[in-house]
Amino acid sequence: IAAVFAPLLLASLAAPALNLAEEGRALVVCIGSVMLGLALLTVTRRDTWQRTEGEAPAVEAADALDPLAGQRPEGEAAPNRSTLAEPFWALMRFAVALIAVAAPVASLLGYVNLARYLLENLVWTALGLAGFVIVRRLIGEAVDRLVLVEGAHRGPLARMFALKAGSSQTLAFWLMLLIDLTLLALAGVLLLLRWGVRWADIQNGLNALLYGFKLGGMTLSLLDGLLAMALFAAVLAASRVSQRVLEERVLPHTHLDAGLRNSLKSGIGYVGLAIAIAVAVSTLGIDLSKAALLAGALSVGIGFGLQNIVSNFVSGLILLAERPIKVGDWVVVGTNEGTVRRINVRATELETSQRASVIIPNSMLLSQAVLNWTHKDTFGRVEILVGVAYESDPEAVQRILLDCASVHPDVSRWPAPSVMFKAFGASSLDFELRAFLTNVELKGRVASDLRFAIFKAFREHGIEIPYTQTEVRLRDLERIETLVDKLGPTLRHAQGSRPAAVVTTRPVPPVPAGIEASGIDTGPALPVDNGAQAAAAAAALYAVSTLAEANDPRRDDDGPDRGSR
Repeated sequence: IAAVFAPLLLASLAAPALNLAEEGRALVVCIGSVMLGLALLTVTRRDTWQRTEGEAPAVEAADALDPLAGQRPEGEAAPNRSTLAEPFWALMRFAVALIAVAAPVASLLGYVNLARYLLENLVWTALGLAGFVIVRRLIGEAVDRLVLVEGAHRGPLARMFALKAGSSQTLAFWLMLLIDLTLLALAGVLLLLRWGVRWADIQNGLNALLYGFKLGGMTLSLLDGLLAMALFAAVLAASRVSQRVLEERVLPHTHLDAGLRNSLKSGIGYVGLAIAIAVAVSTLGIDLSKAALLAGALSVGIGFGLQNIVSNFVSGLILLAERPIKVGDWVVVGTNEGTVRRINVRATELETSQRASVIIPNSMLLSQAVLNWTHKDTFGRVEILVGVAYESDPEAVQRILLDCASVHPDVSRWPAPSVMFKAFGASSLDFELRAFLTNVELKGRVASDLRFAIFKAFREHGIEIPYTQTEVRLRDLERIETLVDKLGPTLRHAQGSRPAAVVTTRPVPPVPAGIEASGIDTGPALPVDNGAQAAAAAAALYAVSTLAEANDPRRDDDGPDRGSR
């Protein structure tokens, strides 16, 4: 391209001095445009811009200049920056190919000036874009040197402002964004001038863009928009700074609780957001009276589709003002239990004991019951249920429970621990130990410690924690014995054919005094072999079914135990 474009440019510049005829100029431009168009078509081929195996050193050199090359995961390839497969670059390739074809055709048809205009401006545009890329790369390297923090290396700006790695990367990003916008604006103006657009037209367009143009009854301008964004960001940043100063410098020296401090901090944030929106709207010059119709239409949408959002927003304001729950409270909402970490405009965040975050809409906190363990203070009570055997001395049990609670360091001395005799249970005497804690958030750990201590003390004093006992009553034992006698020959025949195996019954826990277990027989071992097990099972099933039929309440016979099983 350079070999063709340089002689063509030289010929066009030297033509007036050489007094070259118009036909000669046209011939030179025609030949040069055809050759330059062919060269451009060769360059815009897709396979020309694909990397090959022989280009590995160049690829490695390009990766060495990539500031993100060291931050990619191992095994991840660098992005192919040279390919024109992306839609934007494919469109640019098509535009260049179109100009490369149109210029020679226009030259052959006699439009020499058009061909020269297209080719010269295309080449100068390519040179300008190349210069833009080089300048941006150099500025990017300079910004990285000044700002970024990489290991032991810290740029001058990073040292001056004591920036950390994350903050330095954020600052570098915003600086490069500002530089890119500036370079793009400058390159756009220069390219427009190169393609023949007059400076007066460019200036008129910039004035209309910056200082506004009429759209209906409103005047929109880029300058007002940028100013509104800047004022919005400034007011919002001022509110955030006020929140931080209030939280770190002022509130720690007051006697306000943590919940009220959070409410004040959140209130300042909401007021700052409202002021920022009002300032931005006034800067844009929007007439709020003309937006009344739009607000009315939006109110219908709010009433139907956004009612949950509005309800949660209003509920959040009520929570901050009324403070039924505060940041740091231990609450139970439905099946969720945890500590309140944050009260936002729309929802409240709970942190459970498993360190999981539960997001609860604010409207739920006002529409249903909420158990707040620490609403007024952190004072609370823990209850331990204990069951002991009926042979145990209740007063001794009471004394042991009180001793276990009184020695625990987290149990309050006032009110003193107490023991309640709850009930005569089916298998045990039921007691409840009640102990007050100065910090109810330790309820789970204290309850576990007390259970360990109670179990150890019961072991030392010989107090039994009984198993669950069930009373079994059997009726019509004579009929069962008769059935077993009838099956006796079958059992003896099975025993004679196979060696017997002794099957013993499982031991039964001792029955407490005062409780009768009628009909429970744990007599001697019953000699039964494997072959007789089926017959014994059949006999048992037959006996049970017979008893069930005899005791059916639908039978006509009467008796004191009618209907029992």
